[in-house]
Amino acid sequence: MFFKNLYRRQIVVNAKLQYGVVAFFVGLSSINIAFFLTAYWLSQRQLSEALTGLSGPDQQFALNLLEKQGEAFFRASALFSLFSLCLSIALGIVLLNHIAGPVFAIKQYLDARLSGAVVRHPLKFRKHDFFYEVADSLTKVFDNDPPDSKETKKPF
Repeated sequence: MFFKNLYRRQIVVNAKLQYGVVAFFVGLSSINIAFFLTAYWLSQRQLSEALTGLSGPDQQFALNLLEKQGEAFFRASALFSLFSLCLSIALGIVLLNHIAGPVFAIKQYLDARLSGAVVRHPLKFRKHDFFYEVADSLTKVFDNDPPDSKETKKPF
């Protein structure tokens, strides 16, 4: 049932808004990842330089241990970074759909009302959408002001 509704549903309704906001947050995440990896590299380099004071098998053991630990940490952080970027893209687009969807529906509703076309009335959103109360307010406004009464109203 969930996947059937997901397939029917148009996820990207305002590409400029949805992709723009997601790109902004992916850019911030990328800067954060680059800063973190740079700080990690600098600390590894400092540890390596400190270990050069050791000699013989102790130095070799410490350097090997540091190298293995660094590789494991780098793999784990790279996989986590990839996972977090993919998750932020996917969830960002879906979450923004709960903002862009109602804005798209409001625009269609207003355009149809202004042009005199048949409109879906009352305006309703999904229960988890943002601006849910705006749909009720717009419906009340147009219930109090039918489209054919604009000729009888006096200008301000």
